[in-house]
Amino acid sequence: MLQVSNVVAGYGRGVVLHDLSLSVEEGEILGVLGRNGMGKSTLIRVLAGLLKIRSGHLRVGDTDLTKASAHVRTRHGIAVVPQGRGVFSDLTVTENLKLGRLAAGGRVRAGRLQEVLEYFPRLAERPKQRAGTMSGGEQQMLAIARAMMTEPRILLLDEPSDGIMPMLVQQIADDIKEINRNEGLTTVVVEQNVPMVTRMSTRCLILESGRIVANGPVRELMASGEVEQHLGV
Repeated sequence: MLQVSNVVAGYGRGVVLHDLSLSVEEGEILGVLGRNGMGKSTLIRVLAGLLKIRSGHLRVGDTDLTKASAHVRTRHGIAVVPQGRGVFSDLTVTENLKLGRLAAGGRVRAGRLQEVLEYFPRLAERPKQRAGTMSGGEQQMLAIARAMMTEPRILLLDEPSDGIMPMLVQQIADDIKEINRNEGLTTVVVEQNVPMVTRMSTRCLILESGRIVANGPVRELMASGEVEQHLGV
């Protein structure tokens, strides 16, 4: 579904991702672990089209999206939930979700709003509440729901546990697993929260200085000691 080949990317003259290659199968949840400053968020920005690729290639299915803008990638089924959530504080839950539908360019099926709200009962209970008055966890649910309004094929999440109570972190991990199970949604989750990633992912990789230093099924990585070796947990 998603293929990254020999990608080099960075900011200014600096290189953050070094000749990075990875693939994500259709319906897979890939967890990307790493300490701060190791290239995790840069990877999400590259996949979403928010940062240009200096060399290498990115493909979704049979389509080469290496030079495609973020807007074009959205139309090809890539949705991103940025770190910090990025909801519109002055707009209501329903208004935020309708903006997600607009991002899809009008191709969203009738009834999609109700489908999305079934994953997030907390949001369904408060359609007229302004996003800025919600807790961090509720705002994260809203950000994920807004991304789901585009009916994506690939969902990118950047630090979804950031600033959220532990109880809601577990709930959001379970929500993502349910969405994946019901819709076969290919998902890439960038995180420092190892328990969250291992709870929801089918496979994990570890980034260190913009390079993949470990990659494999969650249980194998945990058993091998590589998570402890590279992340100290």
